[in-house]
Amino acid sequence: MRKFVIKAGGRILKHLHPDMGHERYVLKGNYFVGIGDATYKVKPGDVIFIPSNAPHWYSNPGPEDAEFICIIPKRETIKTIKLE
Repeated sequence: MRKFVIKAGGRILKHLHPDMGHERYVLKGNYFVGIGDATYKVKPGDVIFIPSNAPHWYSNPGPEDAEFICIIPKRETIKTIKLE
C-alpha cells in the first residue's frame, strides 16, 4: 500500500503494470483517471480498480493537490511499462 500525491496541474503519464491489477482509494481532490479508452472524473471516497495490463494515467487540473491510496497485491517483482 502506498499514498500518492498529484500536485495541482500535475499528471502521471500513461503506463501499465503487466499481470497485476490494483486498486485506488481517493482521499482528496477532483481529478481524471484514464483506464484503457475510458476517462473518469473521481472525487474523495471513490474506489477505482485498474485491471492488469490496462494502460492508465492521471491528470489533476487543480486547484488543489489530489491524494490517493494505491493497493497492490504483494509480488516479488513489480514491473511498470511507460507508454508515452
